[in-house]
Amino acid sequence: MWIANPIYDVVFKYLMQHNHAAKLLISKILEMPILELELKPQELVSKVHLFSVYRVDFKAKITTDDGQTMVVLIELQKIKFHTSTFRFRKYLAEQYLAPENMQNHQGIPIFTIYILGHHLTNLKHIPIIRIKRQYLAHGTNEVLNEKDPFIEALTHDSIIIQLPALKFKKEKTELEQALTIFDLRSKHILDVNEEKYPDDYKEILKVLNQALVDSETEKLMSLEDEILEELKIREEQKLSSENLLQEKLNAKEKELKEKEILLEEEKKRTEEEKKRAEEEKKRAEEEKKRAEEEKKRAEEEKKRAEEKERLLAEEKKRAEEEKNGQKKKKDC
Repeated sequence: MWIANPIYDVVFKYLMQHNHAAKLLISKILEMPILELELKPQELVSKVHLFSVYRVDFKAKITTDDGQTMVVLIELQKIKFHTSTFRFRKYLAEQYLAPENMQNHQGIPIFTIYILGHHLTNLKHIPIIRIKRQYLAHGTNEVLNEKDPFIEALTHDSIIIQLPALKFKKEKTELEQALTIFDLRSKHILDVNEEKYPDDYKEILKVLNQALVDSETEKLMSLEDEILEELKIREEQKLSSENLLQEKLNAKEKELKEKEILLEEEKKRTEEEKKRAEEEKKRAEEEKKRAEEEKKRAEEEKKRAEEKERLLAEEKKRAEEEKNGQKKKKDC
């Protein structure tokens, strides 16, 4: 069977506009029955730089695990290339804020589905990743099965589909096998063996086959290729300019770092020289103090010597006077 490649936005849009096929695919991805599926009127296709993001929102009535029915918002995004998660956070925030996504003064619970044409950094070999919330009681970690509208309105489950990871898995589930129709190669038309696909998904193949009847589909796929090729060239040019700018910034940063190191070394040398000067000054002051103390001791020594000499002179004088006195007595 020949089918149009749903990796292209125009084909994916065609598929999502067929309610039965869209309901089938989304219910299989969410793993829950969808009773009603309403395609919301707004859609946003964003092609900026080297990526293409196709966003489409549904309002759905689903059956929960406990058999209850509830209305939810399903945000489905198909992303061909890597892009900033900020864009998704911003769009998600808009959905939380939108007045039409309120019911009975409560926010409608949101499910997000991301179909990625690229792989995640740390989980690149896992085709389908389900992020499911749990209510846990603090202290016991008991799982609480009862849901509350307040919590449901402020948190959401998410499903990440990594199309490149499908090739790593030999034994595929029915859903994984069905998702292989999203061919990442730039092939407009695919020849698929419908016998390899589960019967539940045959409706999707029929819709994609019907898309080939529309002559505009092929033109729009070609136009999408041209746009993406042009964006790729622009992105490469931008990356080249950014790389050159980054090289200059790196060189400047290296220069500043080297200057910072030199200044730090100069500061260290100055501090060491200052320390040495202070130590030299301290040694000079100690030397001066020792010299002054030596001078003082020398002066005291000299003074003692002079005093000793004076006493000796006086002793000598007294001795001579006594000698002269004795001589006079003798002469008399």
